[in-house]
Amino acid sequence: TGIRVGGDISDGLHREVERLLDGTRLGATIDVERLPLAQGLSRKEWALAVKDSEDFELVCAAPAARVAAARRVLERIKLPLTVVGEIDARPGIRLRNGSRMERLQGAGYEHFR
Repeated sequence: TGIRVGGDISDGLHREVERLLDGTRLGATIDVERLPLAQGLSRKEWALAVKDSEDFELVCAAPAARVAAARRVLERIKLPLTVVGEIDARPGIRLRNGSRMERLQGAGYEHFR
């Protein structure tokens, strides 16, 4: 499928993306308008989905050229695939909300502090 790395986002999407990128010198942009939010959660409440979620979803990374193949494989087992961002060479994690870009640090739950 081309999926290289993944993890669950029960500690928050932002925290898990940080973990996926740890030690890589890469960064990411999360497009909050693409997030599959729970029914009843407004687009204005996207921060809950990024920072402090208790969602039991998976986040993974794959080359852009392999997304269609990954989607086909996951469809066979009735799992949706939603592309919510990109990994790039710019350090840090950025959130794109329409035309606004912002950086978010220290979001998510840490079990051992």
